[in-house]
Amino acid sequence: MFEGINSIDFYAQFHNDETCYKYLADLKWKDGYICKKCKHTSYSKGNLPYYRRCKNCGYDESVTAHTMFHKCKMGIQKAFVSMYEIISSKKGIASTTLSEKVSVNIKTAWLIRRKVQESMKPSCKKKLQEYVEVDETSVGGYSAGMPGRTLEGKKHAIVALGYDEQGNSTRAYAMPIEDFTNKSLRTIFDKHIDKDAFVMTDGFRGYNALHKEYKNMDYKLSEKGSNFEKLHYHIFNIKNWIRGIHHQCSQNHFCAYLDEFNFRFNNRGGELRKNIFNHLLTHCIYAKPSTYSMLINKCDLSG
Repeated sequence: MFEGINSIDFYAQFHNDETCYKYLADLKWKDGYICKKCKHTSYSKGNLPYYRRCKNCGYDESVTAHTMFHKCKMGIQKAFVSMYEIISSKKGIASTTLSEKVSVNIKTAWLIRRKVQESMKPSCKKKLQEYVEVDETSVGGYSAGMPGRTLEGKKHAIVALGYDEQGNSTRAYAMPIEDFTNKSLRTIFDKHIDKDAFVMTDGFRGYNALHKEYKNMDYKLSEKGSNFEKLHYHIFNIKNWIRGIHHQCSQNHFCAYLDEFNFRFNNRGGELRKNIFNHLLTHCIYAKPSTYSMLINKCDLSG
């Protein structure tokens, strides 16, 4: 299996379509083959290389079927290179730069980057279970006479950062929200925070209704961020990343950018960083196929 983010090792291993298809097949069916049609587990070779044909119903499945790579027109090697360029940099890559690196037009580069972002969606299975800090934020510029949460045109988000007993940050999640009502704020609690976790907020009244469900929930005043230093630093990094690398993002794609940032954060350091390409590739295998028309106008306020 490919490990690390060394570019020389990457290009040596994935030097043509054949090596990419073989690697993808090994990873896709590493736990065994199960027919998508009839759930049978025996197969034979299909019509084309790296296809598998069900011995029971005869369904011929390609290695890219039911994955992010389904009907990928740029070629599997360029798709792998795009993934590598996106994930190997700690700060990511803009579509214009990606188009130059893999020799595709900007529209194609944008599409593969958005598909990768869709694959980075967090699972609801890994909930924050120990100590959690939660805060709401807005991303956007300043308009005279319209400060803070009343600022029209801003994109709003709620962010949760987990800690262990030593105070080290573990995982983070962020979700776009339409407003700062309890209904909007509770989305991240329902999806990503365990009910037994020790949750700390800044005392904003929108969280009040959640105290009945989260028995270990408490609040303290922000004191201009001093009481939530790591959480506010995380939020600051999200904003700087969007402005610095991507310059801006629309409301339609705000969720995808939040997912990408936290995917990097949650796979930082040690073995996680070492295996980040395989982790992303696994996500791509289980991601639903999507097209340009499906993604261009997508607006997800549910995370």
